[in-house]
Amino acid sequence: MINNLLAFVDVLSTIGSILVAILILLATITVHEFGHYVVGKIFKFKINEFAIGMGPALFKRNLKNGEVFSIRVLPLGGFCEFEGEDQDDSTVKAENEKLEKQQESENNEAIDGDKPDIEQKPKKVLSENAFNNKPPWQRILVLLAGATLNMIFALVIVIANFSIFGHTAYAPAEIRPDETAGYSLQKGDIITSIDGHYIYHSVDMISSLDGKKENDIVTVEVLRDGKKEKVDVMLRCDVTPESLTDYSDVFRSLGVGTVPAFTTTENSQIPSGEYLLRFNDGEEYSKGTRIYDTESFFSYLEKFNDNDKVEIWMTTSDETDDDGRVIVELTIPEGFSEADKTDLVALKALFGIESVGYSYQVSTENAKLSFGELLYRPFIYSVKTIGLTFESLFGLFNGSVPLNSVTGPIGTISLTAQYATYGFNFLLEIAGLIGFSVAIFNLLPIPALDGARAVFVAIEWVRGKPINRNVEGMIHTVGLFLLLGVAIFFDILQFI
Repeated sequence: MINNLLAFVDVLSTIGSILVAILILLATITVHEFGHYVVGKIFKFKINEFAIGMGPALFKRNLKNGEVFSIRVLPLGGFCEFEGEDQDDSTVKAENEKLEKQQESENNEAIDGDKPDIEQKPKKVLSENAFNNKPPWQRILVLLAGATLNMIFALVIVIANFSIFGHTAYAPAEIRPDETAGYSLQKGDIITSIDGHYIYHSVDMISSLDGKKENDIVTVEVLRDGKKEKVDVMLRCDVTPESLTDYSDVFRSLGVGTVPAFTTTENSQIPSGEYLLRFNDGEEYSKGTRIYDTESFFSYLEKFNDNDKVEIWMTTSDETDDDGRVIVELTIPEGFSEADKTDLVALKALFGIESVGYSYQVSTENAKLSFGELLYRPFIYSVKTIGLTFESLFGLFNGSVPLNSVTGPIGTISLTAQYATYGFNFLLEIAGLIGFSVAIFNLLPIPALDGARAVFVAIEWVRGKPINRNVEGMIHTVGLFLLLGVAIFFDILQFI
């Protein structure tokens, strides 16, 4: 009964996290559309409807100024509908002429058939405040207003998060024992800067150490027991990151403990994908010899002979103190004693090890800021976040950012729901990141996005006349379907 109750509570918690994630995404889109709305009202654009959500309307209200406010069934979208956004006087004139010919044909058929005249449909007339009847510079400002308000709102979230909690920083949960102990971090040190470069994002750690060599000494500023300290750290390996998301060398160079997980063959004694924590050679689990990598794994086994038995603590979790760990017995395979212990490829083959992945024992902590720091660090963080977003977009094309690191709407909701389980500060952090991302994405000159629409208006401004509205509308329609396809593609990549 207790287990069922706990499972039910867990399901409710998951559903709650997903709902919170959806609300954050909906709020971000609503803020974006409200930006268009506010600037549109300033310049007296005629607005037909402001909608929260997409699809069929759950609630509609006609306002005194003729606008419609609606809440719609799908909470993944929204819109601010300006009159004549994809039309102008020429396209309306063409529609009216087509309507006249249609009505004339229907009237002739009615006369021939001795039927009463067909009721005449009123001609469409665009308001002087219709979108495309406004000056180009006003239209451009309206188009850019959504992204601008997203950025302002994201900045407010960042300021609130930094003021209440501080900014998220990395702290080693375990430091690997080494002969460089005199030049080493300690467990729990919150890293705030490296060689004078403040760490706002993990990519800042990469850029601060990129190109450094083993045994180089760097100065790391940390928060230790709430106090700022500067620590000289001797790097334990070369730092040669392959991409913006490759921080493995960074953590290894700083001595952060690792937990290996082997992908193994079907006949291997080592369960594939499980983490190897310690050898069971101590009086209790915490006294056992830690396994950090393949080198430490094979180095420990050198003292055993073929067919000897060895016990290893393993778990499906990457946490070294996880309660779900189990003991797995391993028999030293034939040929190990005579094998070249420096030939890792041959040793892996003996144990059926195909590849190795690592989990780095780091935690995320809140680095508290002084009042003076609050006056500028949120702004620097925001600028760096915007720059990093652009850098990541370009990285998709040059290969420095892997495609599977990008998510579509479903992936964004999943990631946000995951952050929601970590705490309110993480929720604020992801909300700010989504705000900046939505703003930048909408500014891209891709058909169907505000950036492309602004480009079309700018071309019209320079030429003195617009590109054919029907052609522009078709371009944006095709762009919309392509964007939907790309979003689905990125979400599918998360499951491959």
